[in-house]
Amino acid sequence: MGLYEHNGSTGRGEPIFIPQITHTDITAFADESVNLKREDGKEYREQVGRLREKLDKYAADHPDYGLIKTLLSGSLAKGTALKTLNDIDIAFYVKADKAPSGEPDLLEWLAQRLREAYPQMKPDQIKPNRHSVCIKYAISGLSVDVVPVPYKGDPGQYLIRGYSRRSHSLN
Repeated sequence: MGLYEHNGSTGRGEPIFIPQITHTDITAFADESVNLKREDGKEYREQVGRLREKLDKYAADHPDYGLIKTLLSGSLAKGTALKTLNDIDIAFYVKADKAPSGEPDLLEWLAQRLREAYPQMKPDQIKPNRHSVCIKYAISGLSVDVVPVPYKGDPGQYLIRGYSRRSHSLN
């Protein structure tokens, strides 16, 4: 039957032929509707790269704040971002002994540092969310979620208490 499959009848005895979906069809659909275009991903990485450079410089210029460094994370970093990308994730390592320990206080503290680093942005463009601080670019509409990662200087120290590096599970 070629590219068509017989799938019952119309009720009048006429066969119904439904086209088969091929790998080429799926690939074309993914390219058009699902996958983030390479050039779009490059543009997002460049914009976030400029943000990270500025934040890393801010951290270096203000060592008393305990900001260490940023790291691109999430789907864009892993190359699994979809065309419907609605935010980009950045991890911001902070010295645990210099930052508040409770999550709400930590997020407000980080939001304040980000507002100081970006005084040209309106305060409502930099707002704490549930587990991150969102930076919303007015012109491009891009949202960047900055996630604070408390760091104690020991590679075995994790944000989640009770996490065992050896077993990769909660104790």
